[in-house]
Amino acid sequence: MRKVRSAARALLMHARNNKLPQDRVALLLEVLKDHYGVDHLSEGHVSMAADIDTKVVNMDYVPHGERVVEHFKKNGGLVHFELRWRQHFLETMKPKFLPALWSVDHHHEVLALKYAQGRVKDSSLSEIGITQELVDSVVEKVGFTPTDNGVDSNVVED
Repeated sequence: MRKVRSAARALLMHARNNKLPQDRVALLLEVLKDHYGVDHLSEGHVSMAADIDTKVVNMDYVPHGERVVEHFKKNGGLVHFELRWRQHFLETMKPKFLPALWSVDHHHEVLALKYAQGRVKDSSLSEIGITQELVDSVVEKVGFTPTDNGVDSNVVED
């Protein structure tokens, strides 16, 4: 189908600028005649052929990023991927200026706290890549209890 569309588009361009040799025009016309099974082509044939959609949908296609995430959810967790990526950044780019609080494992404790608070949906500790020990130590460090929900009990809402 790409060959048909390409031939039609070349013929349309030729109609505007007349730059193709006649033997090439004849070859392109034959491609379209063979496609439509006719002896004579109309302008409609050429226009329709130029607009043919040549894309083929691949229902099994999985975007690369999604495959990477699925791999790390099963093999060390997403935190492990983030740590490796940040370490690679340091070793490869050798940055001279980073924010004071930048670190390779900057987000792990925040993620552990969110997990303890129930704010991480549809993910297990192994998929995330943090341990129950980390969650427990963060909970202890910040003084969070599982009954806390972030709402001040002294405040009455309307």
